[in-house]
Formats: sequence, structure tokens, C-alpha cells
Amino acid sequence: MPIFPQYLPYHPEREYRSLLRTYLDNFTFGESMRRQPKVTHVAGGHIHRPGRWVVAGECGPIDFRLVGSQFAASQGVVLEL
Repeated sequence: MPIFPQYLPYHPEREYRSLLRTYLDNFTFGESMRRQPKVTHVAGGHIHRPGRWVVAGECGPIDFRLVGSQFAASQGVVLEL
């Protein structure tokens, strides 16, 4: 499940999307990850759209990647460590 709010699109005008944003996350875990000094990269998935963000961690920026997928074709990301 998504651990950072950047992960989920925000559509307040659409009731279904608002419900997804309400129940389809684990932001508490994300806040825990933001406080860890060794966390510099996070990769996640589940909502099928790809994306890339820089999340402000307490000890430096976190390169956050969303691995997109379509039902017929998997995708991947490359993390440079």
C-alpha cells in the first residue's frame, strides 16, 4: 500500500477517488520511514501508475519511485545507490 501522500492522486470532486485516498494507504509507516537515517530510496506499487518524487526525509531527501504496471505488461525501475 502507498506509504507517502504523493503516491495517491487527490480528486475531492470524485467520491470514489476520495474513498480510495481515505482507505488505500499506510502513511503511518511512511512517517516512520522518513525518520530513518539509512532510508534514501523507496520503491512501491499497487495503484498501476508510475511516478517519481523526492520526499523530504528528516535525514535527507528520499528518492521515491512508484513502479507502474498494466495488466498485460509489468514494468520496473532502476535505483542508483
